Amino acid sequence: MTTAAQPEEISEKVDLWLRMYRQMLAIRLFENQVNELYTRALMPGLAHLYLGEEAVAVGVCEALHRTDYITSTHRGHGHCLAKGASPDRTAGKRSWVLQGQGRLHAHCRPGDR
Repeated sequence: MTTAAQPEEISEKVDLWLRMYRQMLAIRLFENQVNELYTRALMPGLAHLYLGEEAVAVGVCEALHRTDYITSTHRGHGHCLAKGASPDRTAGKRSWVLQGQGRLHAHCRPGDR
């Protein structure tokens, strides 16, 4: 026999789903911007886009702890953003991640979130 969910349980789930949706949307918008920069030759190197894969990164990273490390592939910026890295750091602004080189091979470390 199943029981009906309590209003606070439903509210918590809705909050989680909205947070995850917003995270997927933020990754999509980041990817669209990367694509725009790349196609206009304003970004050096290659752009291995993560378009259409946002739910994978968000779902996986939702299950992780703040202190967990992640590793990924050449399309890892979606994972890095889902783990909580800022788009500026991922896009190659002067930071420990890319040292301003403009490459999108992103890396995350604990505490970025």
